[in-house]
Amino acid sequence: MRSTLVAAAVVLFAPLLAGAQETDFSGTWTQTSPALSEDASNVERIEQRGRHITVTVEKSGPAGPFGYRSWGDHTYTIGGPVESRKNDAGLVRTVAVIRDGTRLVFITTTTEGANTTIQHEAWSLLNDGTYLVKDRHTTDWRGTSEDRIILARK
Repeated sequence: MRSTLVAAAVVLFAPLLAGAQETDFSGTWTQTSPALSEDASNVERIEQRGRHITVTVEKSGPAGPFGYRSWGDHTYTIGGPVESRKNDAGLVRTVAVIRDGTRLVFITTTTEGANTTIQHEAWSLLNDGTYLVKDRHTTDWRGTSEDRIILARK
């Protein structure tokens, strides 16, 4: 009797367990849209291990006589805890990362003086993982904006 109940439970819950498979965003990604100038680039290296995801961003482009190049990386914990940082200028940035089905959602609040910006960025993979799509919804003192950034796997 007990084995029959276990077998029935496995049959009933197998689709749910299969759907719980986590999307892995690991890879090297290059921004394709919105289009960048010929001299500019936005490359993101993402390494995901369990609940930890490290994002390394390298941006470069024309600006001034020598152009610019910036680099930064950060590791987030999916599902918490919420991370908060304050820089020397008093800017406070708080980030929470959660799963929403196959999407990864970053909820960021940035406060600088009396100004607060709230950004909701949802990541999803398209075309069997060929493209990483970042849909952003931003609200600040100027109003609300929506944008979409598409990166292609290198």
